[in-house]
Amino acid sequence: MLSALRFYWTSCKGYRLRPWRSPYIRWRMETFFGPEAAPTDAPTFFRLAWRERARLLKFFRWAETRRREMRRARPELPLQPTAETRGKVAVFATCYCNRNEPDIDADLVAVMEHNGIPVSLMGQEKCCGMPKLELGDLPAIERLKNINVPEMVSRIDAGYDLVAAIPSCVLMFKQELP
Repeated sequence: MLSALRFYWTSCKGYRLRPWRSPYIRWRMETFFGPEAAPTDAPTFFRLAWRERARLLKFFRWAETRRREMRRARPELPLQPTAETRGKVAVFATCYCNRNEPDIDADLVAVMEHNGIPVSLMGQEKCCGMPKLELGDLPAIERLKNINVPEMVSRIDAGYDLVAAIPSCVLMFKQELP
């Protein structure tokens, strides 16, 4: 329970008395619970938090473990980026990992951190657009691209390599975007 309170306290800065108004919490709830959480008000926020408390506690424990791992003193490994890498990564979580299998991204982050690679999560992301491409909905793909690509470019400009655990999302950004 302490990990849940710590996560709440740090992530709701400026919105501690109204967490449902926090842009970060709103984004996190939408990616965690899906479209159902988009119009978040106080009753919706507390209803979802109560209904999904087991999953939330699992996430809070993971976040607490990650926080402890980041603070644990480890011998510094020399990061030597190769000609093809920059030595630190930003993870594009993908809607599949956000909504269906969050353990995939948790494991990816754990492997990166175990190997001494600094990891950052993308701040603002939407679906890659592959399901919309399969439906032929090009205007929707354009809207999603206009949200995702500027965030990706800012991460690349900040010196990060981009990583995603779902191959179809990588394919979408590397080959399919119009």
